[in-house]
Amino acid sequence: MISALLVAAAFAFWPVWQWYVQRCADGSDEPLGLLALITFICLAVFRQENRAGAAAQPAAEERKPSKILWLCIAIIAIYCATWLRAPHLVSAIFAVLAGGMLLSQTGVVFMAADWVLLLLSLPLAASLNFYGGFPLRLLASNIAVVLLALGGVHVVGSGTTLLWHDQTVTVDQPCSGIKMLWMALYLGAVFASFMRKNLKETIVLIVVAVAAALITNALRVTSLFLLVTHQLHTDPHSEGWMHEAIGIASFALGAFIILGAAFANRQGETAKSGATASDIDVQKSKIQQSKVAPVQFAAIMALLVVAGVLPFLTPKPSHAADMQQFPGWPTTIAGHVLKPCPQLQPSQLEAQLHFDPGKMAIFTDETGRRVYIVRWITHTSREVHSASDCYRASSDSDVHWFGIRKLDDGNEYACFTSVEKNHPRPTLVCERIFDDHGHNYTDVSTWFWSSMFEQTKPPWWAVTIAESE
Repeated sequence: MISALLVAAAFAFWPVWQWYVQRCADGSDEPLGLLALITFICLAVFRQENRAGAAAQPAAEERKPSKILWLCIAIIAIYCATWLRAPHLVSAIFAVLAGGMLLSQTGVVFMAADWVLLLLSLPLAASLNFYGGFPLRLLASNIAVVLLALGGVHVVGSGTTLLWHDQTVTVDQPCSGIKMLWMALYLGAVFASFMRKNLKETIVLIVVAVAAALITNALRVTSLFLLVTHQLHTDPHSEGWMHEAIGIASFALGAFIILGAAFANRQGETAKSGATASDIDVQKSKIQQSKVAPVQFAAIMALLVVAGVLPFLTPKPSHAADMQQFPGWPTTIAGHVLKPCPQLQPSQLEAQLHFDPGKMAIFTDETGRRVYIVRWITHTSREVHSASDCYRASSDSDVHWFGIRKLDDGNEYACFTSVEKNHPRPTLVCERIFDDHGHNYTDVSTWFWSSMFEQTKPPWWAVTIAESE
């Protein structure tokens, strides 16, 4: 019966698998999710092959209906109820949880940390950068101010900017620590799963992993501040490799903390409980072989049918912008007169990108060397993302952050360079988001949270300038 439900779930959650493949294939997200998925499979196979002394399964009539299947029914019901409004990522979380619950009833030994690996198997990096980039940079900046003060360097923090004497250092997107946080969660989950830690041990280790990631990233920001303000008295020509070395050292320190906590927690809990890995496997095999009650089977199958048909009947809605409020496209940007771009047709590109939050147009200027992508935005949306995601989506381009710089119009832009493998000359890309009330944002995460706290109101303009150097 469980096998039939697993097959039905594989078909019912087809929109999730379609979205997953698209996100993994378009290159806009880091392929870290595949690493977590492969790790989960390897650990599950390893435990199955090394289960020693497992007790014989109880007879079918002796088994009790599985309690976890009732939770699975609730998860699938929430998936169906929230399909219209929930983002694809939220729907994918419900689908993965439901699939994992069904899989856990087949005799596969599930540890508490395996649920973390399943969630990490989703393409999270881009979404984490969008929603969590600014809060993490703000936290790292505030911790860095405290650490610098302890070291005798009195710095004033203003948002994600550090002010010292006449120097201004901005903690930009690559310093948010998103990748470090993801890797910390991954390492914590791997150690907890491999060591067969129980729920309490796993929670403790995951908390330590998150704390280690936040602290080591703050140490990285602190070290980089000292580096760029020339307080480390290093050779200016060595700043490039020292920047990378500080990042590697910070990650290594975090990994060492997580590993130490994993072994320390293991020794303490094992001494208290006296349980062995084999004991845990035997106990879990008994639970996971519980029978499926007919009412559970019927409820799950019915909900899976609804989940599979629902996308055909009610596709996720798009948000149509109120075009009556559109003021028209600007005529100049950064001191340059805009002209229609003859090589690119805005209507075709807009249809290709499905830009729901408003309108988009593409221009050039009198020099013909720059391309301007201008977006008029009516509401906050995940569709508004950094141009670096688009350039990173191209397998032939390498993205390198340039930092914050002021252009001819006096406004700050976030800039990066994109180098194509078959084109040695880099492309300098600068972007910003601003409103009609003087608020300027150099990254989408800061803009998103400012709009959530009503510090800025629609409509907004997003300007991306690409220039071949």
